Amino acid sequence: TVRQTGVLRVGMEEDAPPLHFLNERKQEDGFDFRLAGIIAGAIGAKRVQVVEADYEDLPDRLRAGDIDIIMAGYVPDASIEGVIWSNGYLDFGLCMIVNESMSSTFRSPADLAGKRIAIYDDPAAERWVKENIPNARITKFSGDDGWFEAIEKDQADALIYDYPFAAEEIKEHPRTMIVRYNLNQSKYAVGIPEGNFDLVFEINTAIDKVKATPQYADLMREYL
Repeated sequence: TVRQTGVLRVGMEEDAPPLHFLNERKQEDGFDFRLAGIIAGAIGAKRVQVVEADYEDLPDRLRAGDIDIIMAGYVPDASIEGVIWSNGYLDFGLCMIVNESMSSTFRSPADLAGKRIAIYDDPAAERWVKENIPNARITKFSGDDGWFEAIEKDQADALIYDYPFAAEEIKEHPRTMIVRYNLNQSKYAVGIPEGNFDLVFEINTAIDKVKATPQYADLMREYL
């Protein structure tokens, strides 16, 4: 159907730099947005149509047939029903963020046993915290903000967060700091409707090809 319509409908979050955002010229931009254009071309689509929805709502839109794929910082997760995942298109790690006043107290996950941990409402982050921080008291956030604010307002002792988003968002929160990088090795992947194996194959082929090109390295430098 993508080839028939010439349009690849991609579900993305509305304002999620560096993956998807409006730039200074009010044009759509971002690592995922640019990569979606490359993938679209590789699978025979003439253009990308971005369909915006909240992170937690995008899988529903995919299952309903409103979109063809989702690209919004998803780590492959079997708990998200009706979705199969491509090869990874961006490797990253979780990082640990604390209030700068506590940076000598909380230096690593080993210091956080039994402490208050903020995360974005993401199954992969929650799983990592439960596996690596004993007796963590987890608070989940979703929507547009709240997780950095929890650190600033002493509502949490640490934030465990995806580095690509953290590196961008921390600019607005100068009283917070990253004290540990690369807590794990993870990857973002494209979400595809379950059963659409042809599309999975085509997208995997496109991702594997583009990751081996200088164009991909340029995108990494520009956005990450």
